[in-house]
Amino acid sequence: MPSVTEKKICTHFGGFLLDLGLAKTLEKYALIDQIEEYHNILKEKGKTKIVVLLHSIDGPQLMNPDSQ
Repeated sequence: MPSVTEKKICTHFGGFLLDLGLAKTLEKYALIDQIEEYHNILKEKGKTKIVVLLHSIDGPQLMNPDSQ
């Protein structure tokens, strides 16, 4: 979906950290600032890698934001 951007993916990932109480909302920050903040949070927890798997399978049942 053209509306799914790197920024939206990063913000969605931040939502997981926010739900875990590890991050504050960073939606208004630039993409690179979000990535740096998430990297710092994970580094503090002893995690050094993030793997992001993106797919391009866009069947009709996958055309909603949650599936994307």
